[in-house]
Amino acid sequence: MSEWTSMQLEIDRWRTELPQTFKPVSLWGPPKSNFPELVMFHGWNIAAMQYYHTVMSILLLAEPTSAGQNAWHKTEQINNMRRKLESHAIQICGLAISNESNAARVNAFGPICFCGVWITDAEQRVELINSLKRWQDVTAWPVDTIIRTLSTAWQTE
Repeated sequence: MSEWTSMQLEIDRWRTELPQTFKPVSLWGPPKSNFPELVMFHGWNIAAMQYYHTVMSILLLAEPTSAGQNAWHKTEQINNMRRKLESHAIQICGLAISNESNAARVNAFGPICFCGVWITDAEQRVELINSLKRWQDVTAWPVDTIIRTLSTAWQTE
């Protein structure tokens, strides 16, 4: 547990110490997506934040549990973890959808494949699949495996 806590604190410190350029720019007008609009100026900012959310998801999945918990506490812990995993997945997808950097989108394919399985909203799922198909047309990067992975995970719920 102490090793996990140390990693968590180190990642939190890293994020806290990021310069202002790593904060998304606020947009005016109606939302264009079912995902949050998280516009950033540089592809490396986008990638860094997507990998931050991926690391946070990995840490959540690796979090040690307390022995002796009753079923109620275990259920609450699992539900809380699922909400956090979904929140990180939504941030990753929002960063890819909100920005016009194809390099950042291609860089997001791994995090989307790994974390996108936690998205539960049907409209977000459809938008993500449609976005992946569009990005494949623009980047020539094959996304069929990602779509298949997400679709399979979503069907098994």
